[in-house]
Amino acid sequence: MTGHIVVGVDESAPATAAVEWAAADAQRRGLSLRIVHVCEQWSYGGDMAA
Repeated sequence: MTGHIVVGVDESAPATAAVEWAAADAQRRGLSLRIVHVCEQWSYGGDMAA
């Protein structure tokens, strides 16, 4: 089988569990694993385009 599994992570415990599950599943299925880190977009006020 070809392809990959993608899992999104942040700094939470459920995300860590998701990576562990996805890694085991990818290994079992012979697929590559792509881990995508996500974070909340911060607004510091003001218009960045100005």
